[in-house]
Amino acid sequence: MRTPYCLSYSLLCAIAIPLTASGQQTVDPYDWFKLGQTAQALSSLDYYRSLSDWLQDDLKGREALMKKLDVPADGLSAFNTLAQTVTALPFSKDFDQWTEAEKHKWKTEVLPAAEKFVGGLNQWVENKPLETEPQKMLFFYLLGRRSVELAKTVPTDIKIDGLAKEIPKIKFCVRDFVWMKHERNDCMAMLVPEAREAVTTIGDNQIMRAVNENAITQADVDKMATAAGTILDLGSHNKLVQ
Repeated sequence: MRTPYCLSYSLLCAIAIPLTASGQQTVDPYDWFKLGQTAQALSSLDYYRSLSDWLQDDLKGREALMKKLDVPADGLSAFNTLAQTVTALPFSKDFDQWTEAEKHKWKTEVLPAAEKFVGGLNQWVENKPLETEPQKMLFFYLLGRRSVELAKTVPTDIKIDGLAKEIPKIKFCVRDFVWMKHERNDCMAMLVPEAREAVTTIGDNQIMRAVNENAITQADVDKMATAAGTILDLGSHNKLVQ
């Protein structure tokens, strides 16, 4: 049975994008935002469960997006390996109803494949030349990825492992929002006021100081999750940029 969490995840992350010719260089903020969402979502059991009925179609849409953005061949290969692995698992069932063999496959095949794919994708985006357009790509990629992480992944993982274990993950998220807020005024100016306010909330100096001192509270996490959720909602309705 699907939870409300899973259903909301599908609304935020599902992609239905037609194939377009590769080599397109114009930066579409929504494309890179969705690529960032993809990077974070493909490591999540909740993502796969939320889309179990149309997972193959969704994965094809994500592959089309990556081809449109000229993701390198090794990145597409890593994605295809991951896609072939996950489509063999019974995501329509709750995890506790899986066989031990299926659980083992998730832990020993899917998660390592997802880690390899996401690591390569992150490296590719982050190592683009430090020019205006590539920096826009990185900005919106990180905005999508970190918003999913703060709104979805971190709150779920805190319920399982506790806040203390998630602080390193939160630090990376806040660091990237601080970079967006202070270093990319050109990209921030592209956002609608509500999105700019959400980025500013997460990239707040007091939040950064709290995570650096390991003094982050659940109230801080909730505040960031709400702001990240606002960004995701705006992105899902194509209302993220002006």
